Amino acid sequence: MDEETHWNQFTERLLQINALLEDLPAKTRVDFLSGIWLFAASAARSEALVEPGGFPAERTRQLERLENMTLLTAADEPDLEMERLGHEGDYEGLLRLYQERLKDANPNQDAASDDPRDA
Repeated sequence: MDEETHWNQFTERLLQINALLEDLPAKTRVDFLSGIWLFAASAARSEALVEPGGFPAERTRQLERLENMTLLTAADEPDLEMERLGHEGDYEGLLRLYQERLKDANPNQDAASDDPRDA
């Protein structure tokens, strides 16, 4: 699958999930998505068992993702640009902005690993 197709599918699924959850309070959405993360992450680690060293490699990848989310959360400040993008429904713009912020928060990290589409 080429990069553009992958990005389009990622964005489409993200929008579908957002639409399913938009009637829930924000705190409930975070709790719900945290639960989904735990189930999906466990399944990915289990699937990785088929390759030698797959489980620890997948666990490390997941911990890097969580660290990236922690960095973004810790660096978060009220932001009119993010609010505008959210109100306009420009989720691709939001993802790009998050990616830029992640790079700013952790400039020493490999640029490929902070791509939200790799999550």
